[in-house]
Amino acid sequence: NRIVWFFHHYATPPKIIGLTRPYDFSKTLQSKNYKCSVFSSSYLHYAGYDIKNDSSLFQKHNEDGVDFFYIKTNQYKCNKICRVINMISFAVNLSRAARKISKIEKPDVIIASSPHPLTCLAGIRVARKLKVPCIVEIRDLWPESIISYSFLKKKTMLARLLYRGEKQIYQKADSIIFTMEGGTKYIQDKKWDKDNSGPINLDKVFHINNGVNIETFDQNILDNRLDGDDLTDNDSFKVVYTGTIRKVNNIKLLIDTAEYIKSKDMNHIKLFIYGEGSEKDE
Repeated sequence: NRIVWFFHHYATPPKIIGLTRPYDFSKTLQSKNYKCSVFSSSYLHYAGYDIKNDSSLFQKHNEDGVDFFYIKTNQYKCNKICRVINMISFAVNLSRAARKISKIEKPDVIIASSPHPLTCLAGIRVARKLKVPCIVEIRDLWPESIISYSFLKKKTMLARLLYRGEKQIYQKADSIIFTMEGGTKYIQDKKWDKDNSGPINLDKVFHINNGVNIETFDQNILDNRLDGDDLTDNDSFKVVYTGTIRKVNNIKLLIDTAEYIKSKDMNHIKLFIYGEGSEKDE
């Protein structure tokens, strides 16, 4: 049996609001005789509470056959500085916890996932000490994503340092998985690949998209059905959004559209928005 460790700051099992990709991967890999463990933050970013109820470095839970190690991190509420501290504390405590756990169970491979690069750096560092491969999974491009949403200017010193760190992560990783298409072209555009005299071998770059667990999807149709007169009204044209309500998903575009539709008295068109997020109150 091969042992796989997933390092993912925001990973959760399906019963908790969060990102379930490591859990879904673990369940699939376990059916192929792999043993999987997921390392994530004790403070649940999407649920907004700390799952750990003591001051220990980590707490182990078994979630439907998958071991979750919830790593001690600080809490935060809509505070960017505290959130950055949370990222740093996760990376530091993750390394400490991994060293302790490796004395009992050493992994054969570590899969370290972004969005922020500190988890990837911690994964590479731990993997080197344990002399095992590290696969880096890129879900968001940092700092590219931050710059795209005007949080950071491209030519600042901080942006340049982040780009340099991103390049080193790709260089040191044994393999790279992008959840979005175009990862190879992104590296080529940066001239970081070997054909452009860079250090990164494109043969180690792969794409595995954010798929859907079909079994869970079908079960949710049965268990979580939402009915209502508005939804079953056959005389209206219904536009439905389900997902996170935050700046990156640009829900304001739907609100502006709704206002335009209303101004034109097109009352047969109805927009429905279902979800949670930092912009919900707004």
